Amino acid sequence: MTEEKKRRFAVPLVACMVFFLTVLFVVVAAQIVILCRKEAELANLNEQKAILKQLNEEKENSIEEWNQEWKVEEAARYLGYVNSPK
Repeated sequence: MTEEKKRRFAVPLVACMVFFLTVLFVVVAAQIVILCRKEAELANLNEQKAILKQLNEEKENSIEEWNQEWKVEEAARYLGYVNSPK
């Protein structure tokens, strides 16, 4: 091959490689940004999950308290369903 033929082959090849590498870099950068956003979203969801677990435990404790017999009787007396002890 002569120098001119080598150049005609090499110049488009280098241009294609530069274009390919540029596109590849943009795609990788976009994926990194998406991954960082998803990690932040996951951390936020885990935080919300912990808060909801705590609220759930508090509500379960409240339900257990309200299901105790004395609490039910007290509520019934307050609402007038049972006469108060004299």
